[in-house]
Amino acid sequence: MPRRNDIAKILIIGSGPIVIGQSAEFDYSGTQACKALKAEGYEVVLANSNPATIMTDPEMADRTYIEPLTKTYLEEIIRREVEMMQDENGASHGKFALLPTVGGQTALNLAVELADSGVLEKYNVELIGAQLRAIERLGDDRQEVLPAPRAAQLRRDGQEQGLWRLRVGTVGVERDAGRLLVGRDDLRPLVDHEAALRRRNVRRRIADRERQDLAG
Repeated sequence: MPRRNDIAKILIIGSGPIVIGQSAEFDYSGTQACKALKAEGYEVVLANSNPATIMTDPEMADRTYIEPLTKTYLEEIIRREVEMMQDENGASHGKFALLPTVGGQTALNLAVELADSGVLEKYNVELIGAQLRAIERLGDDRQEVLPAPRAAQLRRDGQEQGLWRLRVGTVGVERDAGRLLVGRDDLRPLVDHEAALRRRNVRRRIADRERQDLAG
Protein backbone atom coordinates (compact mmCIF):
# COMPACT_ATOMS: atom_id res chain seq x y z
CA MET A 1 0.00 0.00 0.00
CA PRO A 2 1.48 3.40 -0.96
CA ARG A 3 2.10 6.01 1.70
CA ARG A 4 -0.78 8.41 2.36
CA ASN A 5 0.86 11.81 2.00
CA ASP A 6 -2.39 13.62 2.82
CA ILE A 7 -2.41 12.26 6.40
CA ALA A 8 -0.33 14.14 8.98
CA LYS A 9 -1.42 12.68 12.32
CA ILE A 10 -2.74 9.27 13.38
CA LEU A 11 -4.50 8.40 16.63
CA ILE A 12 -4.05 4.80 17.80
CA ILE A 13 -6.49 3.39 20.36
CA GLY A 14 -5.06 0.75 22.68
CA SER A 15 -6.92 -2.23 24.07
CA GLY A 16 -7.04 -1.16 27.71
CA PRO A 17 -6.55 -3.54 30.66
CA ILE A 18 -5.16 -6.97 29.87
CA VAL A 19 -7.91 -9.55 30.34
CA ILE A 20 -8.13 -13.25 29.58
CA GLY A 21 -8.52 -13.76 25.84
CA GLN A 22 -7.59 -10.24 24.76
CA SER A 23 -5.12 -7.40 25.03
CA ALA A 24 -1.67 -8.94 25.57
CA GLU A 25 -1.24 -9.56 21.83
CA PHE A 26 -2.61 -6.11 21.03
CA ASP A 27 0.10 -4.47 23.09
CA TYR A 28 2.57 -6.00 20.64
CA SER A 29 0.60 -5.03 17.55
CA GLY A 30 0.03 -1.51 18.86
CA THR A 31 3.72 -1.11 19.63
CA GLN A 32 4.70 -2.23 16.14
CA ALA A 33 2.11 0.12 14.62
CA CYS A 34 3.56 3.07 16.53
CA LYS A 35 7.09 2.22 15.39
CA ALA A 36 6.10 1.70 11.75
CA LEU A 37 4.02 4.87 11.49
CA LYS A 38 6.66 7.04 13.15
CA ALA A 39 9.26 5.58 10.79
CA GLU A 40 7.04 6.70 7.89
CA GLY A 41 7.07 10.24 9.23
CA TYR A 42 3.55 10.43 10.68
CA GLU A 43 2.81 12.14 13.97
CA VAL A 44 1.52 9.38 16.23
CA VAL A 45 -0.86 9.91 19.14
CA LEU A 46 -1.70 7.01 21.45
CA ALA A 47 -4.65 6.61 23.81
CA ASN A 48 -4.68 3.74 26.27
CA SER A 49 -5.93 3.26 29.81
CA ASN A 50 -3.27 0.72 30.78
CA PRO A 51 0.14 2.19 31.68
CA ALA A 52 1.65 -1.28 32.20
CA THR A 53 2.24 -1.82 28.48
CA ILE A 54 5.13 -1.42 26.09
CA MET A 55 3.10 0.79 23.77
CA THR A 56 2.75 3.44 26.46
CA ASP A 57 6.52 3.86 26.80
CA PRO A 58 7.35 7.54 26.16
CA GLU A 59 9.38 6.89 23.02
CA MET A 60 6.67 4.91 21.23
CA ALA A 61 4.36 7.82 20.32
CA ASP A 62 4.72 11.57 19.96
CA ARG A 63 2.05 11.98 22.65
CA THR A 64 0.51 9.38 24.91
CA TYR A 65 -2.78 9.80 26.76
CA ILE A 66 -3.28 7.38 29.66
CA GLU A 67 -6.99 7.96 30.19
CA PRO A 68 -10.14 5.84 30.45
CA LEU A 69 -11.11 4.43 27.05
CA THR A 70 -14.53 6.00 26.73
CA LYS A 71 -16.16 8.10 24.06
CA THR A 72 -16.08 11.18 26.29
CA TYR A 73 -12.34 11.04 26.93
CA LEU A 74 -11.50 10.16 23.32
CA GLU A 75 -13.59 13.03 22.02
CA GLU A 76 -11.64 15.42 24.25
CA ILE A 77 -8.34 13.94 23.03
CA ILE A 78 -9.45 14.34 19.42
CA ARG A 79 -10.56 17.94 20.06
CA ARG A 80 -7.20 18.87 21.58
CA GLU A 81 -5.21 17.17 18.83
CA VAL A 82 -7.24 18.86 16.11
CA GLU A 83 -6.59 22.25 17.71
CA MET A 84 -2.84 21.51 17.71
CA MET A 85 -2.99 20.93 13.96
CA GLN A 86 -4.53 24.33 13.24
CA ASP A 87 -2.52 27.42 12.49
CA GLU A 88 -3.38 30.92 13.73
CA ASN A 89 -5.99 31.22 10.98
CA GLY A 90 -7.70 27.99 11.98
CA ALA A 91 -6.53 26.05 8.93
CA SER A 92 -5.30 22.47 9.33
CA HIS A 93 -2.28 21.15 7.49
CA GLY A 94 -2.88 17.51 6.68
CA LYS A 95 -5.58 15.05 7.71
CA PHE A 96 -6.15 13.53 11.13
CA ALA A 97 -6.81 9.77 11.05
CA LEU A 98 -7.96 7.16 13.55
CA LEU A 99 -6.49 3.63 13.51
CA PRO A 100 -8.60 1.25 15.65
CA THR A 101 -7.52 -2.11 14.25
CA VAL A 102 -4.57 -2.74 16.57
CA GLY A 103 -6.50 -2.34 19.83
CA GLY A 104 -8.73 -5.39 19.75
CA GLN A 105 -12.47 -5.33 20.19
CA THR A 106 -12.18 -2.45 22.68
CA ALA A 107 -10.77 -0.09 20.06
CA LEU A 108 -13.15 -1.32 17.35
CA ASN A 109 -16.19 -0.72 19.56
CA LEU A 110 -14.96 2.78 20.42
CA ALA A 111 -14.40 3.59 16.75
CA VAL A 112 -17.99 2.63 15.96
CA GLU A 113 -19.26 4.68 18.92
CA LEU A 114 -17.25 7.73 17.83
CA ALA A 115 -18.55 7.40 14.28
CA ASP A 116 -22.19 6.82 15.25
CA SER A 117 -22.18 9.77 17.67
CA GLY A 118 -20.83 12.09 14.98
CA VAL A 119 -17.49 12.82 16.67
CA LEU A 120 -15.38 11.72 13.70
CA GLU A 121 -17.45 13.79 11.30
CA LYS A 122 -17.46 16.81 13.62
CA TYR A 123 -13.67 16.95 13.78
CA ASN A 124 -13.09 15.63 10.25
CA VAL A 125 -11.23 12.53 11.44
CA GLU A 126 -10.79 9.75 8.87
CA LEU A 127 -11.14 6.11 9.92
CA ILE A 128 -8.31 4.01 8.47
CA GLY A 129 -7.41 0.33 8.66
CA ALA A 130 -11.01 -0.88 8.28
CA GLN A 131 -14.27 0.44 6.95
CA LEU A 132 -16.98 1.23 9.47
CA ARG A 133 -19.41 -1.22 7.86
CA ALA A 134 -16.84 -4.01 8.08
CA ILE A 135 -16.42 -3.42 11.83
CA GLU A 136 -20.18 -3.37 12.35
CA ARG A 137 -20.60 -6.51 10.25
CA LEU A 138 -17.99 -8.28 12.39
CA GLY A 139 -20.11 -7.65 15.46
CA ASP A 140 -23.27 -8.77 13.65
CA ASP A 141 -21.64 -12.02 12.53
CA ARG A 142 -20.42 -12.79 16.04
CA GLN A 143 -23.89 -12.37 17.45
CA GLU A 144 -25.23 -14.68 14.76
CA VAL A 145 -22.59 -17.35 15.11
CA LEU A 146 -22.34 -17.31 18.91
CA PRO A 147 -25.83 -17.33 20.46
CA ALA A 148 -26.52 -18.60 23.96
CA PRO A 149 -25.37 -22.22 24.46
CA ARG A 150 -28.90 -23.36 25.19
CA ALA A 151 -29.90 -22.35 21.67
CA ALA A 152 -27.40 -24.78 20.15
CA GLN A 153 -28.75 -28.09 18.96
CA LEU A 154 -26.43 -31.05 18.55
CA ARG A 155 -27.55 -33.89 16.35
CA ARG A 156 -25.74 -37.08 15.45
CA ASP A 157 -26.62 -38.62 12.09
CA GLY A 158 -25.24 -41.80 10.56
CA GLN A 159 -23.25 -43.14 13.46
CA GLU A 160 -21.64 -45.79 11.28
CA GLN A 161 -20.27 -43.16 8.89
CA GLY A 162 -19.08 -40.91 11.71
CA LEU A 163 -21.20 -37.96 10.55
CA TRP A 164 -21.68 -35.24 13.13
CA ARG A 165 -23.66 -32.05 12.61
CA LEU A 166 -23.96 -29.03 14.87
CA ARG A 167 -26.50 -26.33 14.11
CA VAL A 168 -26.09 -22.96 15.81
CA GLY A 169 -28.64 -20.49 14.50
CA THR A 170 -28.23 -20.43 10.73
CA VAL A 171 -24.62 -21.60 10.74
CA GLY A 172 -23.79 -25.25 10.27
CA VAL A 173 -20.69 -27.08 11.44
CA GLU A 174 -20.29 -30.60 10.15
CA ARG A 175 -17.68 -33.30 10.62
CA ASP A 176 -17.77 -35.95 7.94
CA ALA A 177 -15.13 -38.61 7.26
CA GLY A 178 -12.53 -36.84 9.36
CA ARG A 179 -13.05 -33.41 7.80
CA LEU A 180 -14.28 -30.34 9.64
CA LEU A 181 -16.63 -28.22 7.57
CA VAL A 182 -18.39 -24.94 8.30
CA GLY A 183 -20.70 -22.69 6.35
CA ARG A 184 -24.27 -21.60 5.83
CA ASP A 185 -25.79 -23.05 2.67
CA ASP A 186 -22.59 -24.60 1.34
CA LEU A 187 -20.18 -26.32 3.72
CA ARG A 188 -16.50 -25.89 2.97
CA PRO A 189 -13.58 -27.86 4.44
CA LEU A 190 -11.54 -26.07 7.09
CA VAL A 191 -9.24 -28.82 8.32
CA ASP A 192 -8.49 -32.01 6.37
CA HIS A 193 -7.87 -34.47 9.18
CA GLU A 194 -7.30 -37.35 6.77
CA ALA A 195 -4.38 -35.53 5.15
CA ALA A 196 -2.95 -34.66 8.56
CA LEU A 197 -3.20 -38.33 9.60
CA ARG A 198 -1.40 -39.42 6.42
CA ARG A 199 1.41 -36.94 7.07
CA ARG A 200 1.75 -38.17 10.64
CA ASN A 201 1.95 -41.80 9.52
CA VAL A 202 4.64 -40.92 6.99
CA ARG A 203 6.67 -39.18 9.68
CA ARG A 204 6.28 -42.21 11.94
CA ARG A 205 7.53 -44.58 9.23
CA ILE A 206 10.52 -42.35 8.57
CA ALA A 207 11.32 -42.21 12.29
CA ASP A 208 11.00 -46.02 12.58
CA ARG A 209 13.40 -46.53 9.68
CA GLU A 210 15.90 -44.14 11.22
CA ARG A 211 15.74 -45.99 14.53
CA GLN A 212 16.24 -49.33 12.74
CA ASP A 213 19.25 -47.95 10.90
CA LEU A 214 20.77 -46.75 14.14
CA ALA A 215 20.09 -50.11 15.82
CA GLY A 216 21.64 -52.01 12.89
